[in-house]
Amino acid sequence: MMQNYVVQYVLEYGKQHDRALVISKLRGQMLHMSRHKFASNVCEKALLTADAESRRALIQEMMTSKQDGVSPIATMMKDQYASESCLDIPLPLAHSFVLLRLCFTTSCLCCRS
Repeated sequence: MMQNYVVQYVLEYGKQHDRALVISKLRGQMLHMSRHKFASNVCEKALLTADAESRRALIQEMMTSKQDGVSPIATMMKDQYASESCLDIPLPLAHSFVLLRLCFTTSCLCCRS
């Protein structure tokens, strides 16, 4: 339980190499980790502290549908932990991706011609 605080500390105050190592371990695991009570806080901190390239990669992972056609972002929106941590962050880039993805996957009124 307490380990997530250590990892969050490394993400916020650690050396670039250490932050990059933590973020590399999150790649491919964002959906799984964001749905965990404590790991979701680490995912949130990673999105907030990552360099632009790493942040884009993590967001892209959240936006890309899996082989079964299920969109991780849709799953995350329904999850109590993922929706509060990874989707409630003040990142214009992330919000732009999310809004565009939602518009095109749900056929919202604003995207209809």
